[in-house]
Amino acid sequence: MPTSRPPISYLLPLTLALLHTALSYDPKSVHVLFLTDCTHYSDWMAAGMAFSFKNSGQPGKITRVMCCTEKEKAHYPHDMLTIMDTHVAPSFAHNEETNDNYPPFNKPGAVLDFMQHGTSEADWMLVIDSHALSADYTYMIGCANALADRHIPEIDPRSDELAGPKGRRCDQVGGWVYMHKDDLSRVAPLWLEYTAWNLTGDQYVEPHGKAWISEMYGYGFACAKSDVWHTWDRGVMHYPTYDPPMSASSKLIHYGLQFDVVTGGPSNYTFDKHDHYQFDVRQCPPWDLTPRKNREEIRGGLFPHAPRVSELLNTEGNHVLYYHNLLSIETIATLNAGFCSFHMDNCDETIQLYEACQETLERYIEVKIAIKEAESTLLGCQDEHVSGHWQPDWPFLMH
Repeated sequence: MPTSRPPISYLLPLTLALLHTALSYDPKSVHVLFLTDCTHYSDWMAAGMAFSFKNSGQPGKITRVMCCTEKEKAHYPHDMLTIMDTHVAPSFAHNEETNDNYPPFNKPGAVLDFMQHGTSEADWMLVIDSHALSADYTYMIGCANALADRHIPEIDPRSDELAGPKGRRCDQVGGWVYMHKDDLSRVAPLWLEYTAWNLTGDQYVEPHGKAWISEMYGYGFACAKSDVWHTWDRGVMHYPTYDPPMSASSKLIHYGLQFDVVTGGPSNYTFDKHDHYQFDVRQCPPWDLTPRKNREEIRGGLFPHAPRVSELLNTEGNHVLYYHNLLSIETIATLNAGFCSFHMDNCDETIQLYEACQETLERYIEVKIAIKEAESTLLGCQDEHVSGHWQPDWPFLMH
């Protein structure tokens, strides 16, 4: 490596240190539980989550709760266990009593295993997973029909509309969970018990198939039985393509759906995480980083960079569309920065690693600055898109 270049092991941590102040760890603040399995698909998302948490300023601790079969656990790479505190739980995807295979069993199972065998000094727990959706789930009509009548008839219908219609027996909620640890300890075993898949009212399920929202009903029923009730919060989680929240700054960016970055070029940039089931974040250089067609699967290294901020389409004063594009760029920039952080700790220093990760960090800084400026502009907007009471802040976790 030319002597004019400082070692990457020195340069990248220094660059990141300039971006954010050190975390003030308070073990009794919020403890984040990040739920995954043991696949390549979950590993690259975990690398992105670890990086975004470390550079967020969010106090507290994060633990990856990872469900693995005994075979997966025996062959799981040790270096992936070092990116964040990790609690390995058994796989709950197969129910021995019913001979039922249903991967979402892992979510309540992971929480239950951690609450029974893990350790936490925090009073409050934030539970998120790599496939979570958030806010209100009005399609969970089973909270107010025969499904709830069948499973929790002893629960009196609610008279409020804080998390669903009047007359419901459970709240129409799901995705992320923010709850006191004492309540979560009571809810967790019932959450797994009630995660049944028949008679869900899910209009998307194929005949005789398993409804993907069964776990959500399991959670709703468990909370109702535990006398834990919710208030809808539409501002905590945000998709890159959603309008800015009207009354609160987002703390979670969820890239669960395909999103596009609108440029002035012949084609837009498109990203869908479901195109990257086999992406191996552990793959060290050399990498093939030649430009790829949209949605072409990448096997390792880095994702194709999103456009530079300067390459965005002139939105002619449409601040909301501009902000959408910036959040999309930030998502890719943060993931790639997380990958570089992992490569820096686990790969041999090479010229390609230096050059690729230096560019990655430059793009990350660039879009962070642009988002801060855009949020200042949006704060002053008084149109139909943005409330004057909106408080800007950088999202702190990405999943």
